[in-house]
Amino acid sequence: MRIWNRRVLRFIIPGMAVLIGALAADTRWNHPRRFDAPLPVIQASSDPQTIARGDYLVHGPGRCADCHGDARQRDAIARGEKVPLSGGIHEDTFLGRIVFPNITPDPQTGIGALSDGQLARFLRTGINHRGEYGLPFMDYRTISPADLLAIVSFLRAQPPVVHDVPASRYNFLGKLALRWFLAPGTPGPVYADAIQQQSGIPRGRYLAEALASCRDCHTGRSMITGAYVGAFYEGGLAFEPPGDEHQGVTSPSLKPDAKGRIAGLDREQFSARMKAGLTRSWSPMPWGPYSGMTEADLDAIYLYLASLRPAPLPGPASG
Repeated sequence: MRIWNRRVLRFIIPGMAVLIGALAADTRWNHPRRFDAPLPVIQASSDPQTIARGDYLVHGPGRCADCHGDARQRDAIARGEKVPLSGGIHEDTFLGRIVFPNITPDPQTGIGALSDGQLARFLRTGINHRGEYGLPFMDYRTISPADLLAIVSFLRAQPPVVHDVPASRYNFLGKLALRWFLAPGTPGPVYADAIQQQSGIPRGRYLAEALASCRDCHTGRSMITGAYVGAFYEGGLAFEPPGDEHQGVTSPSLKPDAKGRIAGLDREQFSARMKAGLTRSWSPMPWGPYSGMTEADLDAIYLYLASLRPAPLPGPASG
């Protein structure tokens, strides 16, 4: 029996080594995967009201400048000021350095050479013009068709900025994730355009989930796939400030219970806090863009968060 086991091991160990080597080579040279997804049928509008709506969404609840803003104007972004979306901001993660691109309409260094359909598909699915799916930072998959058109229209209408941004640099773990684990998934139902005429809780849910991404940061998520691993809005996602891994923070619960960050706040207090912007040296929350949101939108978000069911209390200990 021992002789038989040794013979088996002679085949298994080299076989595993070959398999691991093949996996490593495939990951290194063939990442990331490419996905075939249809391009949305969309054409940017020159209507001033549509562009103005896109301007508000991009610089407000959509907080695009927090990632794609001019890297040299981080302080201005934190103050809620509008800056060129010329890119260059980066995040150093355990998957590598993620660099956010220039999304002004410059044809050489920005999005000027991309079609409206390619821009819309990236917002909807996270799949870029090369058919690649990036890390799950794009959380606009369920926005209404009208708001999608408004964002694309504003991106087209903004002044082009020549700024050549370096590509992201993934380490082996990042390449492994892009090659084998990350996939677009199912975006869920798209909100109807009628949501723009609604108010209160329904509108607050749309803003919190489709645009401001409150749920995406205030819910535990896998650091490899981005999938949710905790209850919605109960916090648990860890963030680290640049260059100081010992001063990280964990997103708090937004449910209206004793642990929830909005507990004890009324509408006016919630709105005042959001309008106050960044009040500490660093925070992962995009306070600057959020501070520019309208009172009506902040009020709707408050009503929605206040309507969430608190986490159930633990039952009595048994035994």
